[in-house]
Amino acid sequence: MPRELRATRRQGERVLAAVRKMFKGWIQSGDTGPNLIMDWDWLGYGPQVSIVWEEGPYDWAMLFPHGGVEEEFGFTLKPVTLPKGIWTEPITSFAIAIIRDPS
Repeated sequence: MPRELRATRRQGERVLAAVRKMFKGWIQSGDTGPNLIMDWDWLGYGPQVSIVWEEGPYDWAMLFPHGGVEEEFGFTLKPVTLPKGIWTEPITSFAIAIIRDPS
């Protein structure tokens, strides 16, 4: 990923807080919770700032940050707001990339 698109640790921590907010029910029930990894490399695509949560709700990365209905138990999740200048995209069903908007 080009350097100008890499999120900072502070931006990553703010997105992590938004993930924790959206999925607080799972975390409060004893789940291990998501992790911020500053150089996660999925299948050799190159390191990127990511949030990885393999034990999280089914397809959680597809629901973040827009919300929707969680498929396994049918819970409705409200959308959360991302920090200004940041967007995310799913890498897998259990991880998202955090990308800085260069504009």
